[in-house]
Amino acid sequence: QGSDEPAIAAGTGVVNNYFKGLGTRLKLTVLSDYVVTGSGYFDLWDPKQQYKALFYALGLELKKGFIPVPVLDRLRLRGEWARGEIELPERNLQTGVMGAYAVARTGFYAEVSALVWETLSARVRTGRINSDNTATLEDEDDVWLVEPALVWWVFHNKVQLTIGYQWLLPAGRDLAAYHPLEPGDVAYGKIFLQF
Repeated sequence: QGSDEPAIAAGTGVVNNYFKGLGTRLKLTVLSDYVVTGSGYFDLWDPKQQYKALFYALGLELKKGFIPVPVLDRLRLRGEWARGEIELPERNLQTGVMGAYAVARTGFYAEVSALVWETLSARVRTGRINSDNTATLEDEDDVWLVEPALVWWVFHNKVQLTIGYQWLLPAGRDLAAYHPLEPGDVAYGKIFLQF
């Protein structure tokens, strides 16, 4: 559509209909309680198929029961670090995994889940997103997240119901300056089907 920057979001409607993205996710389970996951995604994002976007991530999970002590055996820990390198017309001044690129987007999160009752867990996540590595370290677009949630598995663990709230705070802003509409907190409910 003639854009000089990719629209990176679900449901943007921007499709070049020529080159399709390629992604992979590899998972390694060690000693049945520890999971290491690597992910990658590559795409040529512009209609002329000239500019690349590469996303990659590394995650770690310590499954429920990894600490075999009463009460602590109900905990699960997870975390992931991710990065995207994006080529743009005439701005590719950095060098990364795919070669020259213009801007990188990075993010990470850490999560603690505790089993409250049979199929009900309480979960807290925190993390940060840096949407532009060429900007200053405390850029207004950088965002910290804190997200408490309740997760309930039903129908023989085939359906997951989640309700949560995302508190968002721009990096570099004092906590006293927090406002729920800047950049915009999110209350949500989700349903996942697993087969």
